[in-house]
Amino acid sequence: FVVVVVVAVGKRGGDDMTATDKRGARLRSVPSGNPGLDDVLDGGFLEAGVYIFIGAPGAGKTIFANQIAFHHATHGGSVVYISLLAESHARLFAHMEAMTFFDDAAVSHSLHYASGYQALEQDGLDGLLQLLRREIRDRKATMLVLDGLVSAEAFAQSSLALKKFVHELQTVVSLMSCTAFLLTSGSEAHIGQPEHTMVDGLIDLCNDIVGVRQMRTLCVKKFRGSNSLGGAHAFDITNRGVTVYPRLESKVTASLSAPPEDDSQCSSGIPDLDGMLGGGVDRGSPTLLLGPAGSGKTLFALAFLRAGLERGEPTTYFGFHESPARLLAKAARVGSDLKRHHDSGLLHIKWQPNVDFLADALVDELLADVRQRRVKRLVVDSLVGLKFAILVEERLSRFLSALANELRVMGVTTYFIDDSRALFAPGFEVPVTGLSCIVDTLL
Repeated sequence: FVVVVVVAVGKRGGDDMTATDKRGARLRSVPSGNPGLDDVLDGGFLEAGVYIFIGAPGAGKTIFANQIAFHHATHGGSVVYISLLAESHARLFAHMEAMTFFDDAAVSHSLHYASGYQALEQDGLDGLLQLLRREIRDRKATMLVLDGLVSAEAFAQSSLALKKFVHELQTVVSLMSCTAFLLTSGSEAHIGQPEHTMVDGLIDLCNDIVGVRQMRTLCVKKFRGSNSLGGAHAFDITNRGVTVYPRLESKVTASLSAPPEDDSQCSSGIPDLDGMLGGGVDRGSPTLLLGPAGSGKTLFALAFLRAGLERGEPTTYFGFHESPARLLAKAARVGSDLKRHHDSGLLHIKWQPNVDFLADALVDELLADVRQRRVKRLVVDSLVGLKFAILVEERLSRFLSALANELRVMGVTTYFIDDSRALFAPGFEVPVTGLSCIVDTLL
């Protein structure tokens, strides 16, 4: 008997290796170029995978795919973009020229656009598949975008024929190490088609109106080989393209950390109040300042910040009502010279007028500032602004709980300000259900 032992030795994967295929080889991660989306997908897409973006017209599929394609092309990849839609490529470029990700030099160099509608119309799905195979081979493409899968569905003689097309396309991109994105129109009811069961990932884009406000959300319905973040995640479209903001609660849950233990206390900046509290509030803890308009909540918060500034602690005032100039003037009128600390950068005043904005985007920016400046004291004035930004009311308490936990983990002593309903009353009611369980001190 002759025993033959075959040992396969491969290059050891780096940090971008995120999944294993059926042969045991590591699959390389393909970043989307959108940090928020990569966070949702736990690193990005997987090399040689097939992914469907589904959404109604206007949901943002085409901009999303082009942004990913340009990022891939400008970072050394080769992209083939095949359109099955009626819109000409010249008009597509005209719409994208204002986008910061658009790079005219990449077009026809590392990013190639072509129409596949004629091949589909003349020879059906087989003709389209031959075109895709030829373009990937000739361009040595590492990424393929097929825009208008709904047109291919219209030419399919049966659901089995479309399923066969997707299967054969998977074989092609797998052999050529090419990651493919299929864009199609549809709705929630459309999800569940036979071809959706075969692809590696299914991402649903929604563009809804809540009241009079627009809400764009992304939801990963399916994603093989990765611990993607579930649920809906907000995104917006600007001249920078698409920016995804992972839902705060899902990010905290995915990387839950326990706050450090700290028995020290943090002065409120008001000696008599410190005496009542036994020395001050616990360092790194959240406090709720509750009272009606005009009861002095902002002045209490300014005293808290001043006490930290005098100790050289970086502080942030995050407000929706007072502009920086007005807040500094108000502090000066009560004897607190905060302007010099603001000018030195020790005090950062972030003002967000109470208009349309995304809560996740705003808090993501706030937490980034806290990390970068190593903020020790934070005032959020007031929770009314965040309530306005969170369009789904049932989400509010979980959102604030996640925010409070993140601030605890970073060792930030926080004052949350909120309005009560009456100036004089025999008792008080916390406006947000469950908030009294989140904070350690309630004033």
